[in-house]
Amino acid sequence: MAIRPRLHVFVVFMIQFILIMALVGGVVPTLHERGRSWAVLVPVAIVSLVILHYLISVVGRVVPVKCPQCSGRSRYRGFGWWPFTYRYVCSNCGTTARYDVAG
Repeated sequence: MAIRPRLHVFVVFMIQFILIMALVGGVVPTLHERGRSWAVLVPVAIVSLVILHYLISVVGRVVPVKCPQCSGRSRYRGFGWWPFTYRYVCSNCGTTARYDVAG
């Protein structure tokens, strides 16, 4: 059973959004209030975001996605940074699908 690409895009985007808001809006300010320096927190936050995006991409490749053209299984090929661009390639028909989330 495979899910539709738009549902996959929605779930992956929302996971990214929630993690970014939690890290930038919660963890970093809290640690700064407890005495951590911005010079340390900002690089650590950037590296953490890169690692989180990589892990989300790895997990996103495990979930089967339905090809919009032939209903076969598409492979998730990752995303860009901003605007978020999600790419899928079908192994059956070779169709490349691209979904952009702009905000």
